[in-house]
Amino acid sequence: MSLRTKIALVLLGVIGVFALANYRIQQTVFFERFEQLEQGLAETDINRVKAAIREEVDDVRSMARGWAEWDALYNYVDTTDPAFVLDNLSGSRLAGQGIDLLFILGKSDGEILASEGSDQGALRSLQGYLPVRWSRIQGADPDEKIELPLFPRDYFAPGHPLATTATDGVLRSGVLMTDYRPIIVASHPIRRSQGDGEPRGAVILGRFLDEDLAGTLSEQTGVSFTAYQADGRHEIPEFLNDLLPAIASSTKPVMIPDSDERLDVYGAFNDIRERPEIILHARIPRDVSATGAVALSSGLLSTITAGAVLLLVLLALMRHIVLGPLVKLTKHTQWIGSNEDFRAKIQMDRKDEIGALATEFDRMMDQLEEARAAYVATARSAGMSQVATGILHNVGNVLSSVNVAAELVNQKLTDMSVGDLEKLTAVIEQHADDLAGFIQQDARGKHLQPFLSALSSELMAQRNAALEEVAGLSRGVEHICELVKSQQSYAVTSQLKEPTNLAQLIDDAARISEQALFKDPDLTIDREYEDLPDIEVDRHKVLEILVNLITNARQAMEGYSPRHLTFRLFRREDKVCIQVQDSGKGLTQEQQTQVFHAGYTTKTTGMGYGLHSSANAATEVKGKLTASSEGPGQGATFTLEFPASLVSTPAPAKQ
Repeated sequence: MSLRTKIALVLLGVIGVFALANYRIQQTVFFERFEQLEQGLAETDINRVKAAIREEVDDVRSMARGWAEWDALYNYVDTTDPAFVLDNLSGSRLAGQGIDLLFILGKSDGEILASEGSDQGALRSLQGYLPVRWSRIQGADPDEKIELPLFPRDYFAPGHPLATTATDGVLRSGVLMTDYRPIIVASHPIRRSQGDGEPRGAVILGRFLDEDLAGTLSEQTGVSFTAYQADGRHEIPEFLNDLLPAIASSTKPVMIPDSDERLDVYGAFNDIRERPEIILHARIPRDVSATGAVALSSGLLSTITAGAVLLLVLLALMRHIVLGPLVKLTKHTQWIGSNEDFRAKIQMDRKDEIGALATEFDRMMDQLEEARAAYVATARSAGMSQVATGILHNVGNVLSSVNVAAELVNQKLTDMSVGDLEKLTAVIEQHADDLAGFIQQDARGKHLQPFLSALSSELMAQRNAALEEVAGLSRGVEHICELVKSQQSYAVTSQLKEPTNLAQLIDDAARISEQALFKDPDLTIDREYEDLPDIEVDRHKVLEILVNLITNARQAMEGYSPRHLTFRLFRREDKVCIQVQDSGKGLTQEQQTQVFHAGYTTKTTGMGYGLHSSANAATEVKGKLTASSEGPGQGATFTLEFPASLVSTPAPAKQ
């Protein structure tokens, strides 16, 4: 019998027990708990609506503060300049800011100016009354003319809830009941933006709590609601009249189930006078009590009970059928991982899927052993190819210097003063019979000895220069031979370490690079070397790295001026560091790591192997190669680090 069949039969029995237990558990439903949860969510919903209205009040209050601290408005209260109205108080401008009502009040100084729609001839100076300098009330329909008794167009009486701000400097904000519909209002004393000077009146801003605003708040809160004015001046639904006393006196929302699907939630919102004259009505879906009561309670209890039974049964049976063999297979896998012996066999004698898994696992280990051997061979071949590419790149650099040295030797040999020597020989042969008399008496003979001395010095100088170039040529050829030898011995030998003077090695690399790229008369080089002992490294690999770094630095400065190279040798904590810094094109943050990738180059003619092979070579000699730059055009610094443990220990002196 297959493992799948065994588990299926076990699960079938467990599911039967689970279904029976679950059915019994569902007979008991904690409906009251879910009703409490539902009421709590409904209270949260109606409170979110109240919070949204308060946020609108805060928004209007913030706008009123901004208008009141506007210097242009401060000046307008006294001047009533028409240009200010044209520029700033148009209906479209106010509507764009969500302002349905705007009143600008002056100080109680006995002067009352005309407002929009007011009859100036009917006004008179009244001590303590606040004159209206300008006003506008507009609804959703711009052509609708709205007049509100609470907002007279001529002046505000001292007892008006928004009129005290001009004299006592107190901010007023909240919801105010009007004959039109509830309005969110805020008033603020008009001051200068710097806060100095006496208030010159007050500004009143308002925003109607109409269907549009209610719809916006519904979208924000996710709660659909209706706002009623319970101030006695507006009609409200009959069913709401009976609920008003309970709603107004309760600190919590009043909830009445409308049906099994909806819950009516009522809450009072205080107006600016702290009177509960706004009734909020929200209809909340009864999802929690309709579906959550049965689903959550029965699901919770049935999961706990049946799940425990299911877990115990499955653990007992699967330990014998599945877990035991799997534990054995796991331990065998861990042993192979720690010992890397892919030839070990698990040899599990089973006829089910676990037995087939064990057999396939043994076969997979055999294939993995073969694949690992092939991978090692492939990786070594790839490494040798990569090393060969880097060495060929370095051979090319040195060959350039060898070619230059050979050309210089040829040029110096061509320029040697052999012609002068031939002329001298002809003169001597011409006067061979009386050479002594010629030297002593003839005017030309008297110049023979100085001429011989000068010619000897010239030939000696030309010979020394040629020998110097030949020596450089020999060193280049020797370096090429070492590079070729390192490639030939790569597969069978390890690195050859020898005590190496890093300062001398840097200078050798600079000379080789100069020979490869020709001498640059405008290039200046600074050397900042600390006096450090020799280190035990593969001298030729480090030389390859330095030649690459210096050559790249010189190429990076082509077209830049001034061209300046700095070589540094220093010790930093437990590291011995070599730095090559140039004043060339620099590197971006991204390029500082990309330059070491195979095939990546910033040069139009480059192949991208030099720095890549240098980074690999640095790793091979237990070093590390990094790049840094302050950005494009700021030059770059390449740092080659060696652990201080490579410092050579001098041999003890012989007794």
